[in-house]
Amino acid sequence: MKNIFCLLFLFCNLNVLAQSDSVNEIYYDKIISYTDVGYYSCPFEIKINQLGTLNYRNNIKPFIGIGFNYKWGSLRIGSLINYNLKGLENFGSTKIFKIGTEFFYKRFLFDLSFYRLKGYTLVDNSNFTTNQFNIYDDITFQSSALNTWFFINKNFSHHALKGIKQAVKKNNWSLYFKNTNGYTSIQNNASIIPSDLNNSKSISYDFTKINAFEMGLLFGVATAIKFKHNFQLGSMFGYGGVLIDRSLNTGQHNKNWIGLSSRYDFHIYGGYNKKNFFLMNYLDLEQRNIQFTNFEVNSRLISYRLVVGYRF
Repeated sequence: MKNIFCLLFLFCNLNVLAQSDSVNEIYYDKIISYTDVGYYSCPFEIKINQLGTLNYRNNIKPFIGIGFNYKWGSLRIGSLINYNLKGLENFGSTKIFKIGTEFFYKRFLFDLSFYRLKGYTLVDNSNFTTNQFNIYDDITFQSSALNTWFFINKNFSHHALKGIKQAVKKNNWSLYFKNTNGYTSIQNNASIIPSDLNNSKSISYDFTKINAFEMGLLFGVATAIKFKHNFQLGSMFGYGGVLIDRSLNTGQHNKNWIGLSSRYDFHIYGGYNKKNFFLMNYLDLEQRNIQFTNFEVNSRLISYRLVVGYRF
């Protein structure tokens, strides 16, 4: 199963008939088939007071998937394409695994996801390393999250933004609350920070694992816009704070801190959507920040999909 990326999404909507057709086109009675291509990426930076910013980047492998929808149920299966979008000589090969599920119930959207990426490159740090690109095959980034959105506007639909089971019929918007519960882990067999950095400074950054558990609340706004000629555009932007329990593992000791941190995420959906055919773009970005005494870690979970489908 090396370099194979399997996705299984099971979407359930238990309140199909309760959706108002005043602002959304409803297609639950149609058999819907689609295919999609895209990629996932989880870059992160470590900002150290004495040294500046260390940029860690993963290589990117695109994926392809097929999906089917009918009534309240949906199924999507995808696979990673064994092709690196970035050169192997600079970025190595990143092993990627992601699995997730989401479903919409009344005014609630639930999302559960797990990411695992192994293999990163430290870039743009030639001032303290011998090469501009330094590959670390064992650095692993893991993320899991359970997110829940509640939309104030009872007629607003996340399904309409995605444009598969529904489509935007009239311009509408909604404020929303998002409860987020997440776990982030960055680890390496040796120190995550290069050894030549640790040896050159009085403060030691010789840690092999960073962990963070968080829970919090974001407040945001979602919009859905219908253009002429069957084009539509939607977005969701949220900002808020989390209570975070973070820790460092040096191999011999484990230190914990509890504090507060800010969070934001951004989602945009747009494309062409008519009765029988749709072509949609999805871009999702989630930012996470983990602060320690002398440094901080910023990570971004990025997802892009191009979806093409037909309703029978």
